[in-house]
Amino acid sequence: MLQDLVTRLSPQSRYFRFVSSFHQLPPSMLARFALIDYDREMALVALTKTRAAQDDGAIVETERIVGVSRYVTNPDRASCEFSLLVADDFAGRGLGSRLMEAIMQVARDKGLTEMQGLVLRENAAMLELVRRLGFTVQAFPDDPDFRLVTHAL
Repeated sequence: MLQDLVTRLSPQSRYFRFVSSFHQLPPSMLARFALIDYDREMALVALTKTRAAQDDGAIVETERIVGVSRYVTNPDRASCEFSLLVADDFAGRGLGSRLMEAIMQVARDKGLTEMQGLVLRENAAMLELVRRLGFTVQAFPDDPDFRLVTHAL
């Protein structure tokens, strides 16, 4: 389902999230995202279910991942880096905010004190979202194409 989420994304959405032009996740990346080390990381997914009638009248229900928020604890064991991905057809509906608020609460409950991330400078929608959530946005000194976003938990 994770691979399906990525392959359905527009090229721009894939680039904004992965800073790459690949069409699907390489096997090593897919494994890393799917296998969570719960001592250091967490991922939350939003699912949708659809029901469809087949020609014989049978109802088939399918689930689809439409959003993922995650964090990985930094070596200082006090802060974490986040990521967020929302399916294009669910963008702009508040799902990203809900996923971010939920992953921030999980990080707080884990005892982490700061969440941070790198956002491409041209990703206006994500920068707007993190600002609404109270993140500080500043230049990233190592690469002018990115902004460093931080939020005390």
